[in-house]
Amino acid sequence: MNILFLMKYYSLGGVEMVTNVLASRFLDNGCRVSIVSFIEPSNEILCRKDSRIIYYLLSGFNTSKKNIDQLRNILIEEKIDIVINQWGLPYVPIYVLKKASKGLSLKNIFSSS
Repeated sequence: MNILFLMKYYSLGGVEMVTNVLASRFLDNGCRVSIVSFIEPSNEILCRKDSRIIYYLLSGFNTSKKNIDQLRNILIEEKIDIVINQWGLPYVPIYVLKKASKGLSLKNIFSSS
């Protein structure tokens, strides 16, 4: 199973640390894990990231065609089965994910506080 975590910003915080723990657990259970963020990550979190996690950076926190195309390419190339949206229901990630996943067979999980 191939899992992708979608995040606004991959920094050193609670959501990010939980994402790392979940990702490591999924990896230990034989899944492939990718993390995609809209904004450049902090160096601190990248140093703590499991080396088996594939990280991708989109082109800013916006609904641009470039972001949609980038995310769609990742979804296809990594053969993603499940997307866990760690940014919940704000407009930008929902819109980009909806457009990028059009016609693809995958499950979307939305996390919110």
